[in-house]
Amino acid sequence: MTIHVPLKRGFAAALLALAFILGGTTSAPAGTTGSLTGVVVDAATNHPLAGVRVVADSPSQNAVVVTDRTGHFSFLSLSPDSYRVTASADGHGTSSVSGVTVEADQSLSVTIDMSPAGQKTGG
Repeated sequence: MTIHVPLKRGFAAALLALAFILGGTTSAPAGTTGSLTGVVVDAATNHPLAGVRVVADSPSQNAVVVTDRTGHFSFLSLSPDSYRVTASADGHGTSSVSGVTVEADQSLSVTIDMSPAGQKTGG
């Protein structure tokens, strides 16, 4: 007795095997951006501040977000560089953190303390 395998089925199986073999040897390229997350808190009470405008500024990029109701913020796709992160809000003035270094494929977290308006914090 002879079993005949149609050519189409054999060809499809060969392609599937080749794709499986080649798929295991290729690698995805490394990411080209990093992320920066954090929280903005009242310096006196350590309570989170909602609705604060947060700016990440570097020679290569400028990005702006606003803190959520828990005081958290996220920059998910920043170019690798050294950033100055500045938070500003009515009633709390402005606070900055300099030298925040974002690297590709890395996540960094910062806490920004804000004092009431008229008092400057950060450096």
